[in-house]
Amino acid sequence: MRGTAEDGRHYRAQDPTLLLWVQATLVLTSLRWYELVAGRLPPNDRQRYWDEGKVFARELGVPDELFPPTIGDLERYERDMLETAVVPNATSRLVARTVLHPFVVLPDAVYWPTDVIAAGLLPPPLRDAFGLRWDVAEQFFFRFVVRALRIWRALAPQWLATVPHARFYDRRVRRS
Repeated sequence: MRGTAEDGRHYRAQDPTLLLWVQATLVLTSLRWYELVAGRLPPNDRQRYWDEGKVFARELGVPDELFPPTIGDLERYERDMLETAVVPNATSRLVARTVLHPFVVLPDAVYWPTDVIAAGLLPPPLRDAFGLRWDVAEQFFFRFVVRALRIWRALAPQWLATVPHARFYDRRVRRS
């Protein structure tokens, strides 16, 4: 897919630099969410998570020389991109809205909880650019959800508190 940004620049969806940005945001957002709920991972586990995330981006065509080598480098890459290159436009805002509000027949209020979770996980410049509210009510709800999930993880049996793919991975790692 090809397109033209609002500023006239042409882009190609298969551009390795764009694919790297997408993978970086997926890895860092999921890592942040996990660590908010389950606690900070040790540095070697954080690095392993990034190394495993590179596999998917490689399959999509991101060459090795584009990858920030360490998780710290990845976090610096994100900061640099947010300061210098990332400017959400009408297309990205439409895509985000479609992801967050997939059923257009439902009123926006139905999606308030998912909007809040998204807002809480986004860096402030992106939250603002996507027009996601982050007032007192949203901050309170986000903290409530995080605390409720922490309690759920502590009280729920392991088979309920962990997604099936993670249980499968843990079993596989223990066997090897």
